[in-house]
Amino acid sequence: MLALYKIKKLKKHFGPVKALDEVSLEIFQGETLGIVGESGSGKSTLGKTLLRLHEPNSGEILYRDQNLLNLDLSEWRKKAQIIFQDPYSSLNPRMSVKEIIEEPFKIHKETIPSSKIKELLELVGLCPTFMHRYPHEFSGGQRQRIGIARALALNPEFIVCDEPISALDVSIQAQIINLLKKLQKELGLTYLFISHDLSLVKYLSNRVAVMYLGNILELASSEDLYKNPKHPYTQALLSAIPIPDPKKERARKKILLKGDISHIPSQGCVFANRCPFAMEKCHKTKPELLQLTPTQTVACHLYATPS
Repeated sequence: MLALYKIKKLKKHFGPVKALDEVSLEIFQGETLGIVGESGSGKSTLGKTLLRLHEPNSGEILYRDQNLLNLDLSEWRKKAQIIFQDPYSSLNPRMSVKEIIEEPFKIHKETIPSSKIKELLELVGLCPTFMHRYPHEFSGGQRQRIGIARALALNPEFIVCDEPISALDVSIQAQIINLLKKLQKELGLTYLFISHDLSLVKYLSNRVAVMYLGNILELASSEDLYKNPKHPYTQALLSAIPIPDPKKERARKKILLKGDISHIPSQGCVFANRCPFAMEKCHKTKPELLQLTPTQTVACHLYATPS
């Protein structure tokens, strides 16, 4: 598969907080890579750094084998867009739908095809006559469709979906997810899908990266990760997903993590202070990502070959 992104030892710090701590991964063309983890794990920072909305402290970001840190951003930004979490705050309330969708063209000083706005609204399931209305006249789901139309305006190939349904009613969430799947298939899009909803990520993603305090602790195909999670943190996250059968749910053993997520710098594994299997080595040495199978890697001393 063609790697659209190649990320090598990417660092992004906000003061003493290591939001990204030497993150390395690839994102393949046409796939959905899910990113999961607790709040503060670095999910959104990763997405925004890949779009150069945050500047990294160090590391390398290759986009189609070109160093993104050296590219002309005015041209490149047409290829990569973002769908934000809150569809209301991400839309200018003083602009009509037509003006909102026209804005990317104006920023890049491009001519807007006369039929483009109508086509984009129809593509996301909205009536073209809505183009003269304003954001406050729409429901949350409709506003998110407008945000998606804006993201698609310049024909991007990569989209960061930053918890795009978490602010929506449950009844609307499935509609937006199915729309994203439909658009990906029709337009050949690549998604980085950020969410705290593990069931949703399983449904939508080809592969899943589990993040904790700016580190990737496990990266695997969606099937492998959910069937056979390796990292103790992944196991704890998955044990929290409720089973729809009440009897099985009551009998199931849940993994309860001790303590809270802490940004205090650690020499060893960032998860060691909460891990039920932590050894002395875990507090002293940071584990490397190990390739356990062709589709599953994990950063954990439990799987290290004894020296």
